[in-house]
Amino acid sequence: MTRGDLIRHCGLELGLDRTASSDEQLLMVDWANDGVVDVLMASRCHLTTGDLPLTIGEGDYQTDATILAVDDRTIEANTFPIQLVSISDIYEARRGNISADYVMKLAFEGDMMMVWPTPSSAVTVRYVYVPKPTAMTADGNDPSTATYGGVPTWGHHAILCYMLWRGARYDGKRAPHTPRDYHDFYQLELHKIKKRLSRIAGRSPLGMTAGYPDQPSAGRRNDIYPEL
Repeated sequence: MTRGDLIRHCGLELGLDRTASSDEQLLMVDWANDGVVDVLMASRCHLTTGDLPLTIGEGDYQTDATILAVDDRTIEANTFPIQLVSISDIYEARRGNISADYVMKLAFEGDMMMVWPTPSSAVTVRYVYVPKPTAMTADGNDPSTATYGGVPTWGHHAILCYMLWRGARYDGKRAPHTPRDYHDFYQLELHKIKKRLSRIAGRSPLGMTAGYPDQPSAGRRNDIYPEL
């Protein structure tokens, strides 16, 4: 759905004014853009990679404003081992005043990133992150494009549910459901996105196989024993 589609669905369900530049139409524009950011933050359905060059002798860094969240799997993207820890763990490790050519510990909090040991030579950390989208400014803008969020088309209903939740909070009298109901609908859509993402590459939870590890089989009844 484009921004215009999202506003049309939201406006029709809640009985809001969809006239261009009207107060309620502008509210729905804000809700649509807020919804994209919230869905990205909650589901991490669109990720990309970036590189952060570390400065010799510098252990504290400000993260880029275009980064909404750094994914935990950042530690898997580097050729040297990195442990993701808390900032307090970094301070504890720094008491030893060690420097090295590679980073062993990495901590994120807010827009602060701290590393340990402090690099003694130029090194680059590759990170996986949720990029901040550009706000949609026209009805033809599509949140499935990377510029406006990269939310898959099958996740657009979550954006709409977010808008409906915000709309019900704005005017609960005209909404067919309560704000709490719409919030529950939104959480359900987020759950669907996360579930689909976990299976997007055909992955599924591994089940237990009966029998011995060196004798794979479909198993047998517990009251039947092999002949000696």
